[in-house]
Amino acid sequence: MLITILVILIFLGIWLLLIYVRKSLWDTVHRNLLDLEDHFEGKVIRKSFLARPVFHGKINGVLLTLNFSTEKTANGRLTYIDISYDLSTKISLTISAQNWLDEQNAGEQEDFTTILNDHGTTFLVRPVSKPEIQQLIKQDIFKAFINEFNDLAYFFSGKTGILCEFKTDQIAVACELDRLKKRLDLIDGLARAIH
Repeated sequence: MLITILVILIFLGIWLLLIYVRKSLWDTVHRNLLDLEDHFEGKVIRKSFLARPVFHGKINGVLLTLNFSTEKTANGRLTYIDISYDLSTKISLTISAQNWLDEQNAGEQEDFTTILNDHGTTFLVRPVSKPEIQQLIKQDIFKAFINEFNDLAYFFSGKTGILCEFKTDQIAVACELDRLKKRLDLIDGLARAIH
């Protein structure tokens, strides 16, 4: 009986420790997102003490939502930062990291070109057949975007707006104000280049 109680107490202790670690991580992310409120008109929302925070705001008057999702992989759990930007663009554009597409078993890709950033990461850009996209990939804003988003999953723009998702294994660092603000400004700049 004593051994059973001891085993239960050990499992309870481990469970409480995991809750504390998770809460501490999301508390740090929440504090980092609060810094965004000073730079982008918006609000951080967190429904419970264990929940992931969500940021709703505006960049240059355009609605922005930033939230988080996770994916279990063979090497552990990856966190994705998901950004939805309510600026429609006249042309559709998809930028994806080749390694992310390979992990997703995306299959055959059509009408794309591959571009390397300065770090050696390969990106697929499509549709490449449009002259506007051929011009875009030569612009400084495009080069700055792919160099900064070395961990990009995908960027999609079109008439419904913009979706951008990138992965991180250090969520607290990825949400520090300087880094996140730079990325949001690059998304805005790239969106306006194709607006």
